Amino acid sequence: MNTPNGLEFFAQLRQIDAFRAEALKEGHPALARLMVQANGAHGQSKIIANFLLSLYNSERFKLGLVELRSLDIEQFQDCLRVLAMDWSPLQEVHTYFKNGGEVFEKLAEDWRIRDHSKDSGVKLYAEIKRSSKYYGQTPPQVKFPVHIDGGRAEYKVVGSPGDYRLADVNLFVSGPGNHRTKIS
Repeated sequence: MNTPNGLEFFAQLRQIDAFRAEALKEGHPALARLMVQANGAHGQSKIIANFLLSLYNSERFKLGLVELRSLDIEQFQDCLRVLAMDWSPLQEVHTYFKNGGEVFEKLAEDWRIRDHSKDSGVKLYAEIKRSSKYYGQTPPQVKFPVHIDGGRAEYKVVGSPGDYRLADVNLFVSGPGNHRTKIS
């Protein structure tokens, strides 16, 4: 790794300052638009809320980046603008709003977005059964994180790479030391 000389170092600082100024100029209005949309009732509102919450506290609120593929191009670009603004933030994302902490906590509550800080430490995993028509979507014996959605009629096991019926997977729980025990 080359260490920049003094002139290169100051040139890099000027480049960062210019990027930060442009990101703030574009990001602040984008953040306001996204907050309005996150509090809306359209299908993409929850994804936008989850995006904003992941910037607010990424340890508590996780976002799978592939979810952003579901957004309209304008919303996606606004997310990128806000992310650029948050790359080297002058302030935390929630502080752009009056009572921002409360605003973001209400957003999580309204959309019932999972707070990972409240997880029990026991995690659920699935492995696609050889007898399932989905066998082959993952390498054999690969276990992937899932959760159970009791509100679904048939495909209750939700995870990546897809959603499955209980008949399609073996379930495992993970406890201390990441030891996995088969439960179905």
